[in-house]
Amino acid sequence: MLPQVIILNGTGSSGKTSLAKEFIEMLKVQYLNFSIDSVLYSLPPSDHKKMMEGKAISRGGISLPHSG
Repeated sequence: MLPQVIILNGTGSSGKTSLAKEFIEMLKVQYLNFSIDSVLYSLPPSDHKKMMEGKAISRGGISLPHSG
């Protein structure tokens, strides 16, 4: 069986996290709540700075492109 995916998209402070928490309680299934903030805040400070400046980050052939 393929996993089911729910994507929540919206501006900051629009309630995405609150809605995700409600879905988790309501659906009673295993879940993974993944947000771009969790990725950004887990980066080493030097990489976080690069991302905030719009620069690419590269590790072992894997590249996170800049958004510019």
